[in-house]
Amino acid sequence: MANQNYRLIWFQHFHKAGGTSVINLAQKNGETFYPKHRNGNPVNKRDKLMKFGEYSEERLRAFIDKCEQQGITLISTEWQLPKIDVLASDSRVILVTCLRHPLKRFVSNFYYDLYLGTTKARKLEDYAGSKKGEYAMFNYYSRILSRHNRDPQDLTDKQFNQAIQALQKFDCCLILENGFEALRQCLGWQFTHMHANPSPAWFSPRHIAHLIQRKRYQAIFLGMLHPKHQPSQEFVEEFNTKNHWDLRLYAETLKQYSGLS
Repeated sequence: MANQNYRLIWFQHFHKAGGTSVINLAQKNGETFYPKHRNGNPVNKRDKLMKFGEYSEERLRAFIDKCEQQGITLISTEWQLPKIDVLASDSRVILVTCLRHPLKRFVSNFYYDLYLGTTKARKLEDYAGSKKGEYAMFNYYSRILSRHNRDPQDLTDKQFNQAIQALQKFDCCLILENGFEALRQCLGWQFTHMHANPSPAWFSPRHIAHLIQRKRYQAIFLGMLHPKHQPSQEFVEEFNTKNHWDLRLYAETLKQYSGLS
């Protein structure tokens, strides 16, 4: 017999959009994660991330049942969107996500990959589309939400409308720039005022010592050679043109969740 008090938070984590802060808050509020996970993303017995975006309706429902049996209360998915209709129609599931301004997210993602040594790009202008992940492509949110993913074809009205429809199925959509207060109302979480995880200060002695301890010498070198700076006006104009679907999605969502008419 189903537990009437059971609820499973399903968090759609967009890369470099405040997701780690949400996961940290979940830990502080006593949520139960999958036995093996990476930042809330479940890992299988082969130590591989579970690809919920490829799950059938039946398999996804069975997984939710398994979570209830094991007392798991939070699942995070970062790389693909599962079948949203299945999740939204299950009374046990609370759908949560967090959006950040598309340009700020993209710039943060570039420097994150640059300092991690996982991109050959050294300029923002060269980063777009330089990796296999959707997070380095224009219109990232719309690609994930419409399940267009890494399709090289440009998005159209069809994919944008699919993305909006998917986003409307979420019980709670945070806007990172507005903070995390909505989680208190939606989930009953308790926390003091906090900000999103700040980017590391690459010339901070403490951070450099941490990188040396982890033998991340390349990160130190790249951080000194390519310090963070604001994108050029030329890049901003290009971004606004090529990323217009995500900018529109963000603007509409910001308007909705800011209580504007």
